[in-house]
Amino acid sequence: MHWLTLAVRQDWHTATDQSSTDLVQKIADIISTGKPSVNAPKILLVEDDVDITDLEQVVWAFATRSHPDVNRGPGPRALWCLDH
Repeated sequence: MHWLTLAVRQDWHTATDQSSTDLVQKIADIISTGKPSVNAPKILLVEDDVDITDLEQVVWAFATRSHPDVNRGPGPRALWCLDH
């Protein structure tokens, strides 16, 4: 399985002054217009307390922080916002 995993700063709420829905939509818009999304059926968005280069941490975050009933992002690919 291919995952595109992105991290945002933990203070993104104050830094961007956006809701989680708006932030995810903005990121989804940017990703969907470029090549990175072509081979990424799942896009994971985490805060930077998760080391996105460590597969074990990413899988742990996906297992403990994902909300499968909340499918965010346009199109057939899900953009999973892993909240804590």
